[in-house]
Amino acid sequence: SPSPRVAVWHWAPSENPEAGDPVAVGTKTLTRTEDVELVWSPTGSGLLIRTSSAVDHSGDSYYGGTGLFMMAGDGSFDCIVTPPKPGKIEDAQWNPNGREFVLVAGSQPARSTLFDLRGEGIFDFGENHRNCVRWAPHGRFLMIGGFGNLVGEMTFWDRNKLKPMGVTEAPTPATTYGWSPDSRYFLTATTRPRMNVENSVHIFRYNGDGPLLSEEFDCLTLAQWLPGSEAYPDRPQSPQRLKKKKSGEAKEAKPAAKSSAKYVPPSQRGSGGGSFVAQQLRAQHESGGAKKLRGVRAEGAKRAGIPGMPVGAAPKPAETLSKSAKARAKRKKKQEEKEAKEAAAKLSSASAAAVAAASAAAPAAAPATEQADPQKKLKKLRKKLQQIQALKEKREAGEALDADQLKKLEGEGLIQDEIATLEAQIS
Repeated sequence: SPSPRVAVWHWAPSENPEAGDPVAVGTKTLTRTEDVELVWSPTGSGLLIRTSSAVDHSGDSYYGGTGLFMMAGDGSFDCIVTPPKPGKIEDAQWNPNGREFVLVAGSQPARSTLFDLRGEGIFDFGENHRNCVRWAPHGRFLMIGGFGNLVGEMTFWDRNKLKPMGVTEAPTPATTYGWSPDSRYFLTATTRPRMNVENSVHIFRYNGDGPLLSEEFDCLTLAQWLPGSEAYPDRPQSPQRLKKKKSGEAKEAKPAAKSSAKYVPPSQRGSGGGSFVAQQLRAQHESGGAKKLRGVRAEGAKRAGIPGMPVGAAPKPAETLSKSAKARAKRKKKQEEKEAKEAAAKLSSASAAAVAAASAAAPAAAPATEQADPQKKLKKLRKKLQQIQALKEKREAGEALDADQLKKLEGEGLIQDEIATLEAQIS
């Protein structure tokens, strides 16, 4: 039988009967695939293609094989999304902003990873017994949990800070779960016909606190949130709850350290306890393995070429030199550097003499130069202030800023004071 094929079509509705037919802007042929599930991003910027087959052709699993592909909404890009840990694709869900998605994959304990629209890894949430992910409606919080044949643990994350807010466990086996429209509460429920016993509803806070409400029923067939009738604001973590959580962690830090003491050989006692590599591995294990990813690229991705090269042209291979050629090139480079230093020294002495002569000949030109410098400095400061304003708009839109960008925001007050001083000086 022919292999399944996925095509993205663009069609502009028009009342003109002579308007053109829909156009396929991108296609993807899937081999060794029996079933396909399409998951569009909320903004239409990307499409996730989940594939499954009854036979795992790699021979790693008896239960069949799974795969994940991604296509751009305009058909300009497609790639294979390679999980950091091999195994079954458990779940893949888009952030409501449509710019990224979380993939839960691999043999249990599975690994959860955040990917961007190019199929490149951004952040690794670590390995845990998880098989599903649910984004809050505003895209600020997300829950990564393990239901079904797992025990029902849930980890609640803050996407902007890329830090866990809390870990909890559903009191009963959850068959239904989801976020409230205001992103402040999370519901789990046990319903029929999946489960004929322990039918109940439980509600947790956005950071995993709770359950705030638990209600049991003799027979429960449906539990879900009512759609929001208003636009709820995107709110970060409550400062009081965040402060309470940090103080609680500080109180528990001392007994926790006492109970988790590691064995240290007598020869290494008093020297920090074990090798540096062992300490690093223990720290990674205790933190769940969460970390930022750099340089993790998608397999088979179509990418732009090197700037300045024709489209499709391959970069020139690096030339290999013999030892004698390398030595000659090194001597030549040293000679060129020496000549450049001598020329710079001569130019510097000549420039100093010219400046001294100009100062003696035209002392009246100095005030004009001093007046021009503040103008240039004021222009640079105003440009920096515009960049800070752009960063503030990005942060208000929900984008995460790095350490350098946050440092720029802290310097806004000093730049404004300096601009005021220069404006007063010029006027």
